Amino acid sequence: MKRQRAKEKALLREMGNDTLELRYDVARRFRNAVYALATMDPKWMVWVEENLPSDGVIRLRELMLVEARARAMVLRAHGYLGRQCIGDLIFRKDWAFTDRGSLSPG
Repeated sequence: MKRQRAKEKALLREMGNDTLELRYDVARRFRNAVYALATMDPKWMVWVEENLPSDGVIRLRELMLVEARARAMVLRAHGYLGRQCIGDLIFRKDWAFTDRGSLSPG
């Protein structure tokens, strides 16, 4: 029983540390958001290719745009976009995408 609890605590600690690291890693967040977009809407990747700099340097503005679009698609698919104001949900900076392309609770 104690061993199981220790494993659960270690797993939660690892997940929390990964989430905190992800919050400040702009390149990884961008890659994860683009991955999420590519799996949900491949046509939107044309916009990414045409509008993002080809030098590979990702700025915060581009990251926020891509993440916001990906969040909007994820939240719409799950029915969270009812009649309420959705801007706060779409532009939450603490909701990053994981390496698997799923939306992290932050």
